[in-house]
Amino acid sequence: MPHQSAPCPGCGVPLPYAVRACPRCRLPLEGPLAAELWQVDRTLSDIDQRRTGLLHRRAELLAALRALTVVQMAAPVPRAAGPVWGLPGQAPAAARPKRDASPPTVQNMLLALGGVLLTVAAVAFTVVSWGHLGIGGRAAVLLAMTLIALAVPVRLMRRELAATAEAVAGLGLALAVLDTYAARHTGLAGLDSVNGPGYAAVCLAVLSVGWAYYGRRVGLRLAAPTALVLAQLPFNLLASALTPGVHGMVTGLLATAALDAAVGLAVRPGGRAVRVIAAAAGAVFGLSGTVTALVLSFRTDAVLDAAEAAALLAAGAALALGSAHRLPKPTAPRGARPDADTWSSLLAAVAGIALIAAVGGLGRTVLHADWRIVGYLAAAVAALGTVAFAASRTGFPKRLSTGLAAAAAAVHTAVLLWAAPALATAVAAPLGWGHSAWDGAPRGSRAALSPELVWPGSAAVAVVLATTAAVLAAASQWSGPADERTADEHRTDERGADARTAGARPTGRRSARLVCAAIAMGAATAAVAPLALDLPYTLAVPVLVLSSGALLAASALVARTDAARTCLAAGTAMAATASGWSLAERPMTLAALGLLLTAFAASAFLANEPAVRATATSGAVLAATGLAWAGPLALGVPAHGAAFAVLAVRAGCLALAAVPALRGRVESTALDFVGTVPALLAIGLAVPGEGAGPVTALAALCAVAAAWLRPGQWRGVALTESAALAALAPLLSAPALVEALARPFRPLDAPWSGASDMAAGAMTSASLLLAAVVLLSAVCAVLAAAVAGGRAWAETTTCSTAPVVLVVVTGSTGLPYPAAPACVVMGAAALFAVAAARKGMTALVASAAALSATAAAATWSLAERSATLIVLAAATVLAAGCAARARSAPVRAQTACAAVSAACAEAAALSWAVHPVAAYAAFPVLAVAAATVPLAARLRARPEGVPIEVTGYAAAVAAVALTAHDTALLALSLALTGVIALGTAIRRDRRRAACAGTVLLVLAAWIRLADSSVHAPEAYSLPVTVAALLVGWLRRRKDPALSSWTAYAPGLGATMLPSLAAAWTDPDWPRPLLLGTAALAVTLAGARYRLRAPLLLGAGVLALVAAHELAPTVIQVVDRLPRWVPPALAGALLLAVGATYEHRLRDIRRLRGTLGRMS
Repeated sequence: MPHQSAPCPGCGVPLPYAVRACPRCRLPLEGPLAAELWQVDRTLSDIDQRRTGLLHRRAELLAALRALTVVQMAAPVPRAAGPVWGLPGQAPAAARPKRDASPPTVQNMLLALGGVLLTVAAVAFTVVSWGHLGIGGRAAVLLAMTLIALAVPVRLMRRELAATAEAVAGLGLALAVLDTYAARHTGLAGLDSVNGPGYAAVCLAVLSVGWAYYGRRVGLRLAAPTALVLAQLPFNLLASALTPGVHGMVTGLLATAALDAAVGLAVRPGGRAVRVIAAAAGAVFGLSGTVTALVLSFRTDAVLDAAEAAALLAAGAALALGSAHRLPKPTAPRGARPDADTWSSLLAAVAGIALIAAVGGLGRTVLHADWRIVGYLAAAVAALGTVAFAASRTGFPKRLSTGLAAAAAAVHTAVLLWAAPALATAVAAPLGWGHSAWDGAPRGSRAALSPELVWPGSAAVAVVLATTAAVLAAASQWSGPADERTADEHRTDERGADARTAGARPTGRRSARLVCAAIAMGAATAAVAPLALDLPYTLAVPVLVLSSGALLAASALVARTDAARTCLAAGTAMAATASGWSLAERPMTLAALGLLLTAFAASAFLANEPAVRATATSGAVLAATGLAWAGPLALGVPAHGAAFAVLAVRAGCLALAAVPALRGRVESTALDFVGTVPALLAIGLAVPGEGAGPVTALAALCAVAAAWLRPGQWRGVALTESAALAALAPLLSAPALVEALARPFRPLDAPWSGASDMAAGAMTSASLLLAAVVLLSAVCAVLAAAVAGGRAWAETTTCSTAPVVLVVVTGSTGLPYPAAPACVVMGAAALFAVAAARKGMTALVASAAALSATAAAATWSLAERSATLIVLAAATVLAAGCAARARSAPVRAQTACAAVSAACAEAAALSWAVHPVAAYAAFPVLAVAAATVPLAARLRARPEGVPIEVTGYAAAVAAVALTAHDTALLALSLALTGVIALGTAIRRDRRRAACAGTVLLVLAAWIRLADSSVHAPEAYSLPVTVAALLVGWLRRRKDPALSSWTAYAPGLGATMLPSLAAAWTDPDWPRPLLLGTAALAVTLAGARYRLRAPLLLGAGVLALVAAHELAPTVIQVVDRLPRWVPPALAGALLLAVGATYEHRLRDIRRLRGTLGRMS
């Protein structure tokens, strides 16, 4: 029951207390419904009161936020812990993309760009412009501008505009440089007679010192780095003035580097920029001077020149060592960046290289040309020994010893690189006997190295390799520097073990690596020794064979794994060299291969390391392959007979790999992988003859047999080999294969010219051999697929190989012309049946194969008119039937496209048969394309609906392309295509096709007008424009959400675009005037009614018309101004904007500080 002051919920009249109904509207006021109504009214009243309070609070918050707008521009307000302001679905402020550049960055960019532009303008003014003033007048103007530019930064710094002061000061420095140029050019105080480089050096030195002092007094932050940059040139210029030539240049570079090093080491900790510039410049100049002196040392043979280069190198080394020693030691743990120890080591390495080069350069003058490299190696060995002695016996700094040792190692590496070509020639050149096997070798080993090559090395190569091996062996026994054994190494770790025991592992690994390197260098020495001593051929090859056998034996007997592997690798390389060298004479070949086979087999049998056993097994297989090749040839067997003997090695390898005792071991893997080598060699031996295909096919069968025997991963190896060889076998009969595959495509050169030369080739032994090889390869591929994936893979492979087999077999068996394409069509029908009956990949591959066979039959049928029509009709029926009955959606789509394409080809063929004109064939094709529209609409829910529609579109494009040479027929075809597009737009989901149809119709009209030599297109396009705009206006009235581009763009473009094209080629003024007026009206209308299409189209046309009319005048006006004026104006504007920007930022920071102090 409501209280006395409550109004009636229905009419609002005040109610007395305890009434059962409203006395005015008779609304019942008792019962549960009335009580719920009173509760709803009371809740709504509370909500209204709460809303009023929230509106008042909102107004207060808005006022407070507007007061803080300036502070927020200066710096972002810290985000509170509460929720982030935003609408539902809107990203919070933190997730919005940040601005690309901060205000200080923008300010600095503006100031820097303004200063650069003003500097460019000043240079242009001084050098090339205002010639009527004379250089004296320009110098006076520049001097006044310089004084002003140097005085302004003082005032700017007082007003706390530091960035602007830096920019203006930079301009003043540039003007000061120009002042020095003007002073010399005017001959002030006889400066024009002073040496140019010397004058420039003095000026730059004075400017550098003066600018550093000026920047320190004014407080410029960039003055010191700029002064250091200027100081990089005086020494170089002074050296070139006093001592012209390369030596003077190197002296200047080193002096500049010394200056940079002194500045970098003496600068205070706060001068990071100066230190970085000094370090970078010192490194560049010092390294350039040292490298130049190094080049001088390498290129001279005179004692005095070598001494001068050595002195320069010594100076560079002293500079690098002094800098490395003076660098402070790091106080913090080493991080990601290089620390002072790293830089010290690098500098010490540069110094070591310079010292070694200096000593070696002096030795060049007294040693023979072949032995000069030994002088550098001796210097490196001496340096390395000295460093080792100093590091182990004295307190020589570790960071310096590390760098010097690295320099010696680098020189050793360089010397080895010098010896590498001779070593590579000694190892690889004997393999050249493979092209001249058993031709006989000269007596000397150097002359017998290769049939066409004499060893280019000398005994110095062997000395270098032996010395390097000795150094590596000695280094493997060195315990390291003395300062590594610190007190920390004698402490025990947490487990109680001696720390020196923990440090023994890295030393052991280093020693092992050095031992392996020493073994490699020793093996290289043994390989080069016969050539260095020029031993007879009959002695050199046995030496290499015995050395290889010794290394192989060592690989089997040595306990350490890394040493055993190194011996095996070296022995294998030497065995290859010995094998190639033995090919010079027949007895040597058989003896060497037999000994190597024995050595490899023994190593594989005795070795414990799996890698050694596998590699030795591979070597034994290769040696056996060589014997299988050389033995029959030595007995007079032809090459193809030797090919079968070599292929027997492959079979033997597979048989051994299948032995139960070897399964799961590395020997089995080696036999399986390396066994492919004899197969490939057999193919290579048979390639010159007709037996290449059969040999390859037999090799593929061997691989298939291995695949049946091998489980798991070995089966994959055999399958890979089988697939590769099955694909290679037909390709080895490439001419016959290409002839057979190209036969169906011959009619493309002369369609419907008769079938006199289109019959299949005569049945010969070569053609039957090709057919057999193709069939055998296909069988191998099918069997390999069956082994790999079962029946499904076998069916897929059968379908994929069927087209090639059909074409090759029908083209190689002498079938007459009608029968050959008929066989291919029947094979295609079988493939279509498989594609319709199967699912998955099999169906898809069968469909593709059927289409390939159909395409071959179609091209083959082009020889005769009737055959073409029959085959194309059959192709259409077969593809359509497969599309209707197929169980796979991709197959239905694929064959549906093929059916439409075949129907188009049939229509074009019928048209050509009636009237042989290509343009006329376009219209039957358009008829087929038009037929696809309702068919695609009917099948739109099926997978083939969209492919049929897309194929129809492609057919329409092809039909239009057929009429490209006849403008009248082109216009007609475009019009018909537009009608087809408009018909497509009847579908609810293809409304956008109406736009394409409209464009096609308009384009057809334009082409027709151009063909009729119409020069005023507006008379024909204006009615279309008016009608299109009216239709668009009516559509927008009916559908306000319709885009203005859809409603008005076609109509406006129909007139404005052709008129714009005509206006750009019209020399008169009425057309541009009228077009510009119309474009302006359209633009204003678009702006008035907020329509994007009229606004953008009108504005674009108006801008293009204006540019066309005003461009010549603007170019003439700009061309009359001096060239330095535009950059000067732009620079002044940017400088002013930057200064204003900095001033506003300063004011905002002050306001923020004031508000912060107030709070």
